[in-house]
Amino acid sequence: MLFSGPILINMVFRSIYPYAIVSMLGFLTPACDSDNSGTEIKDGPSFFDWMKNDSIKDVTLRFHWDSLTAHLESEERFDATVYIDGQQFPFRLSTRGQTRKRICDFPPLHLSIPDSIDEVMGWTDFGKYKIVSRCHSIDTASRLVLMEHLAYQIANVLLPYSLEVQLCHIRFITGLDTTHTYGFIIENEKEFASRTNLQIIEEKYQRPDLVDRKDYQRFTLFQYLLGNTDWNLTAGHNVMIFQSSGADTRSALVPYDFDFSGLVNAPYASPFPTLPIKDITERLFQYRGKMTDNFDVVVEEFKMKKPMILELIDYNPYLHASDREYAHYYIEEFYKILDDADVKEILFKHLPN
Repeated sequence: MLFSGPILINMVFRSIYPYAIVSMLGFLTPACDSDNSGTEIKDGPSFFDWMKNDSIKDVTLRFHWDSLTAHLESEERFDATVYIDGQQFPFRLSTRGQTRKRICDFPPLHLSIPDSIDEVMGWTDFGKYKIVSRCHSIDTASRLVLMEHLAYQIANVLLPYSLEVQLCHIRFITGLDTTHTYGFIIENEKEFASRTNLQIIEEKYQRPDLVDRKDYQRFTLFQYLLGNTDWNLTAGHNVMIFQSSGADTRSALVPYDFDFSGLVNAPYASPFPTLPIKDITERLFQYRGKMTDNFDVVVEEFKMKKPMILELIDYNPYLHASDREYAHYYIEEFYKILDDADVKEILFKHLPN
C-alpha cells in the first residue's frame, strides 16, 4: 500500500517528532537518521530508484534559512519539508562541501531520509544524497548546474562505472524568499556499490600503479575531455575507488564534482596555482605514466562514443543554445586532439616522459 498526502505526512511526522511510526508488527521503534555505517544493505528499491526518471522531476524544499546558516559550518542536520510528485515528506537537510560552502551564496546540500520514512515507503536505506543546485545568482545558476549535469551524463557514456544522477527543477522556500532553479540528485556511493556489486576502498590514499591500467587511462582521458584538473587520485580528491571481491578482481575509478572543469566553466573556478595552466578551459593531461604506454584501446573507445556524446549536447532540451554551442565546440576540440597524428606529444607536453 502506498501512502500519500495527509496520510503519509501524518505517519512520518508522528514517527520523527519524537518517536517512530507504529510498524507492521505493532510496536514503536526509535526514529533516527542513518548513514548505514556498519549495517548490511538490503536488496530492494531506494529513494533514488523511486526518483529516477528519464524526464525532469519537480521538487520543492521548504526550510528556514536561519536553520541553514546556524548549521553551515557544523553540517548538522536540520528539518525540511520536501514535496515530490504530490507527496510531502519530513526529510532533513545539511550543508556539505569545502570550496563551494565557502564561496557560494547558497551552499550545496545533503538530503537525509529518516529510517521511518524508508520503512513506510519500502525503500532500502542508503543514507544521504547530494543535491547539486545553484551557487550564486539565479541568472547563472541554471547554466552551471545543467553543464555539470551534462558532465555526469558524459561519464555515464564513457566510463564503465559512474554515478547516476536525476535532474530536477527545484523550488526553494526559505522564509526569506522563494527561488526556482535546476538541480540534480546524485546516487549515493553505497547504492552505487550495491548496484555494481563492488566494494568501496576506504583508504583515502591510493597509488595509480595499484589501479587497473586501462581503467586509469579511461579515467584520466575522461577528465582531460572535460578539462577538469580538480581531482587527485593519491589524495582521494573528487574520486572514489571501488573494487570487486572474489576471483574476478577489478577496480573502478568513479569521479565526481565537475564544476571546476573547462566544460562547466564556472566564473568562480580557477586552476590550482601550481599547475602549468592559467585558465580552467585549458586542458591538462594529469596522467601518471609513460609516454610509451599504449592508449590505442581507450582512444578507440572514446572515438566510437563521440556521436553519443554530441547527441547528449545537441539534443539537450534544457541547455541554452549558447551553452549547447560552447559544449559542442569544447568536445570537438578534444576529438581533434585524438585525431591528431601527434596525439601523444600533445597529451604529454606538460608531463615528464
